[in-house]
Amino acid sequence: MKADVQIVTAAPMTAREVTELNQSERHIREAEGGYVIIGVALKNIQTKHLYRAAYRSFEAYCERVFEWSRSTAYEYIQAATAAESVRSFGQIPRSKEMAVQLAGLKEDERKSAWEKAIDSVGGKTVTRAAWEKAVEDTIGRPPGALPGECSQDMLDAI
Repeated sequence: MKADVQIVTAAPMTAREVTELNQSERHIREAEGGYVIIGVALKNIQTKHLYRAAYRSFEAYCERVFEWSRSTAYEYIQAATAAESVRSFGQIPRSKEMAVQLAGLKEDERKSAWEKAIDSVGGKTVTRAAWEKAVEDTIGRPPGALPGECSQDMLDAI
């Protein structure tokens, strides 16, 4: 269900904030799968409350303007944040899904797994298979698996 536009009596937005909101929305619409651009723009809108002129919450804003659930909006933000945390390795995850998995790791595990993934492909673009193996080698389970769960390879070895 879409959130209705509500006139909110919060602090009025400045002309600069309105311009910033419009620019952020344009970046999101034009990103065409560029999850980092989308996540950074959403984080900007969220942290500066640039939605406040018409919406009571960030979640209502995302639902109405982009037709995204709360979880989708926050996944973009998490994915962008995680990607930025490993940018120093020379590349970032090529998909939002890989970046969301990256975000689910502790900081030291994140950097270790990403470095292993890059090394395993000789500095070329990290594939999903290389990423999944690097995560399993780092934390002992595939990306997204809960502690105590194991991969089919681990089961086959038993």
